[in-house]
Amino acid sequence: NNLDIKNAGYNLEEAERGYRDATKSSITLGLSGTYSVNGQSLKMGLDNQNYQLSLSYSIPLKGASGNTNPDWGISLTVNIPIVDGGSKNEGIKQASLVLEQARINLENTKKSVELTVRQYYNSLMQAKSNVEKAQLNLQQKELLVKNQEIRLNLGLITQLDLEIAKLQKAQAQLELDKAIVDYNIALLQLNIILGKE
Repeated sequence: NNLDIKNAGYNLEEAERGYRDATKSSITLGLSGTYSVNGQSLKMGLDNQNYQLSLSYSIPLKGASGNTNPDWGISLTVNIPIVDGGSKNEGIKQASLVLEQARINLENTKKSVELTVRQYYNSLMQAKSNVEKAQLNLQQKELLVKNQEIRLNLGLITQLDLEIAKLQKAQAQLELDKAIVDYNIALLQLNIILGKE
């Protein structure tokens, strides 16, 4: 049903995030700067790999150091892995397989839900057809009872023949009632699978 498709969609999104993380560059850049004057310092840093921004401010606990000239400092760091033992490529392959499996799972789930909806719809149409047939059968049995009553009045049949016709009419009514119940059940099942109930 719709919940199955949503869950498969969420799994695909998770697999896409995992693939993006696996293919993310392993080169990290860090940029930091410091500014200090009179013993007070402000430090700022940025890291592209972890998406972190750091900021710190410090004041000396003792009096000022007497240095009133501001000090500036800036540093840039680049980390490039030389050897990773193939773990990066293996991680990408694994994430790629998980992503492909999630795509296949989503498509299979959609097809399965579509097939289930078609089956329930066909069951509903069959139940509708059965109701129509049962209605026609009941009409025929009602005509048979009327015909048998006329024949009984003319003395052409016995009371037993009339009772048999009435019994057939009652059976036809039961068949119609059952067909209507089956139709309502099929309709309810279709509405549930479509998320309407």
